[in-house]
Amino acid sequence: MNPSSLIPEPDVIPVHWGWLHFFFLLTFILHLLFMNAMLGTGIIALFKSFKDTKEDLSIAKEIGLKLPYTIAFTINMGVAPLLFIQVLYGNFIYTS
Repeated sequence: MNPSSLIPEPDVIPVHWGWLHFFFLLTFILHLLFMNAMLGTGIIALFKSFKDTKEDLSIAKEIGLKLPYTIAFTINMGVAPLLFIQVLYGNFIYTS
């Protein structure tokens, strides 16, 4: 049995693969930026919440109110690179 016969044939894509690779890199970089913002503000809020000054607690509360939106944007920006990977390398990757 030939193991390479188990890999399905790639589908034809409607544009040059360079465009899809460019948009993959662009959306992945945006996802990384949102992920860094989410992680950084979460850590800042955590350390500010340990301090007892009123200014630090207000900063932690303000960050805590905006953090769910940052998490949502991070997740949404992670979907686009996954879709571009599925188009480019759909015969090698399976996501359910």
